[in-house]
Amino acid sequence: MSLLRIKARSSSSVQEISTFRSHKLSEDSRNSLLALRRTSRAHKSFVDPVLYRSLELSDEEERFDAAEHKIQRLLDPNDDLYLHVRHLIVSNTKRAYTNYGKLQKVTTSQLEQYSKLPELREILLRSSNLQKLDIKFEYNWLDRKAVWTGITARPHVLNLPLQPSDRLPSLQELTFSGPPETYEFTREHCRLWKQCMDWSHLRRLDLGISCPQYFFEEIGSCLTNLRSLAMGVRIGDRYFTHWAQGPLTSNNINVVTNFITCIPMLQELSLTNFVSGESDLFQSIRTKCTSLRKLYYHASINRHDHLVKPYILYPVLVATISELLELRQLTFDFPLLDGHWPTHLANDIAKLARLDTLKIFIELRREATDFAAAYHVDPVDGGYDFPPLNLELAIEVATGLFMSFFAHSAYACLTKLEICFLRFQCEDRGQTFENQNSIQVTRLERDDAPSPLDGGYVVVGDGKWVEHDMRTQRVV
Repeated sequence: MSLLRIKARSSSSVQEISTFRSHKLSEDSRNSLLALRRTSRAHKSFVDPVLYRSLELSDEEERFDAAEHKIQRLLDPNDDLYLHVRHLIVSNTKRAYTNYGKLQKVTTSQLEQYSKLPELREILLRSSNLQKLDIKFEYNWLDRKAVWTGITARPHVLNLPLQPSDRLPSLQELTFSGPPETYEFTREHCRLWKQCMDWSHLRRLDLGISCPQYFFEEIGSCLTNLRSLAMGVRIGDRYFTHWAQGPLTSNNINVVTNFITCIPMLQELSLTNFVSGESDLFQSIRTKCTSLRKLYYHASINRHDHLVKPYILYPVLVATISELLELRQLTFDFPLLDGHWPTHLANDIAKLARLDTLKIFIELRREATDFAAAYHVDPVDGGYDFPPLNLELAIEVATGLFMSFFAHSAYACLTKLEICFLRFQCEDRGQTFENQNSIQVTRLERDDAPSPLDGGYVVVGDGKWVEHDMRTQRVV
């Protein structure tokens, strides 16, 4: 092969590799890159920044050895792996919980032994190029047992063992997921983290459903360039009351509102509400968060007690949204009134002409509704037999709501509406399976498309329930 052809082929490879930089690699792509990096040092230097741009460290049994190997490489002074990592994911950081037979014997010191957080601190101290960090705690059986039985003993909680002299990379995105209060945001820890990192670079913060008061008070004023925030709205400790370090959850709504309203450039806000008095919260959002373009508002729903109703004040929510002039995307939980579609609430939502994307979640609980018959849990095996969705009515409601936007205003901006019906099943070891059934209505975009009032839209939805193992912040 001529030198010219070799250069041309290498140049082509570099161009192809560069296209992977902003995309998640498939397994086939990863295997191809692994094979390519073995062919020469030049190819290795091109491949590694793509192959290791995102790295996950997991304690799960089948992935534990691979995680240990990655940690050794990240801490090896002769290995340049840490230079390539931009996104680091540390998941299932309480591996001891996976052994159900030893649950009652696990101590805090043993959890620290199993946790990857001490190694994570060492990795962070080296990883100056890191931009995104995800810390994921699994929803496990012990957490669920505490929720069900109302145990008031303090759960095992952990955090990064920071030292005053540490200097951490200036992250752009930071995510915590899992049960609330699992990551221990004590005041001392928050003060240390404030000192160890430049928070002005952070653009996206996801606290899951946690509502850490000390984090808000110590670090909130440093988030001057934050654009996206996700958190729970929790006042006091819902399940655990005996904390050695004081309240890890906010003790009043003002702590929450002060935190949210001190972020001047917030564009995306996701809230999961656990309290009944959210009027003050919405008032602060309406007056201070004027740059919001995306709002996700979910009500806390007790999956284990179908009689407990979610917290949400729709008149206040609608009034808030109507005054957010930049808002374009809205996602929220929508209530059925005694099992019926609330026409008057739907009409209020349809007046929000500036929205271009709307997604509504409707939980169908055990009792019968217009959309589905009642269902029962088998007393022997706990099994569920979900009745079919009334697909004809679901489509009628979705298309009717979509068209009502344009009936209210010929200049309505709505391009996509999705109504997602939900049903949940809770297993005996805490696994919650979410069953979704969605109807999507999308406006036709072509130049000669008729008005939505004249049928200028497409409807997608087959009425089938799709099951998902819930591992998200919506589960409580």
